[in-house]
Amino acid sequence: MPPFEIELAIILRALNTDAHIAEALFFPEVSRYGDDPERLKRAIVRNCVRMLEEESPNHLFRRMLPPSVETSELNLHLEPPPKRLTWRHPIDLRFDVMRWSHDEHAHIV
Repeated sequence: MPPFEIELAIILRALNTDAHIAEALFFPEVSRYGDDPERLKRAIVRNCVRMLEEESPNHLFRRMLPPSVETSELNLHLEPPPKRLTWRHPIDLRFDVMRWSHDEHAHIV
């Protein structure tokens, strides 16, 4: 098969000051955990290349990025339900959000 170029979107999240997790969009079977973000990115690229080399050519389109991917953050503040002994303090949650469109018919978040 002739060379084929696919752009990767690597998602890197800091879990704390010493721990990170890296993933590639449209490669749910690949993720890496560690303390060196650049090393994690290189590992993700190597693993994705290996998978693409084994992928059937007619399935490569499943791994291609949409024209644009937007990132944002969703913050949610939850108060404990009344009269619960197991949940006494409010919880603040933060969700990292990625969204994109497939043509004008589907919007994925």
